[in-house]
Amino acid sequence: MVLHERAVGLLENIDAQEVNMKKLCDALEYLAVEYSMLYLKKCDKETSDKLASLKYNQSFNVSPSGGSGDVKKLSRHYKIKYDRNDGNGRKEYPLDMHLKSGKHNDNLIRIYFNYDEVNSRIVIGSLPKHLPRSTQTT
Repeated sequence: MVLHERAVGLLENIDAQEVNMKKLCDALEYLAVEYSMLYLKKCDKETSDKLASLKYNQSFNVSPSGGSGDVKKLSRHYKIKYDRNDGNGRKEYPLDMHLKSGKHNDNLIRIYFNYDEVNSRIVIGSLPKHLPRSTQTT
């Protein structure tokens, strides 16, 4: 797993009191370990969920991000540029997946990412809060 420079900037600018840091770290570890095993078909969803429940005492929901076409409509928020080191240089990639945990201000965690299949890694582009939705004003 790698944190894109945009994600690093977001973390640097957040007040530690605004987010449950243990929950955020658990969510990142879940993506790096249990979700990656699930993505690479090294375990099934039931096993991944069971491991997360035992290890973190909670479950995490990973699903496609940007309902109602947000990835296309709000591309400046839902895309990142980086070099996959595949000879194509720096290109734009969608933050097409996200981890959800919590609701509203109740320990809300959102992590938006792209699975870089060339390098078999998760590239985190935005965290720990919601990205804008097309139903909201930006």
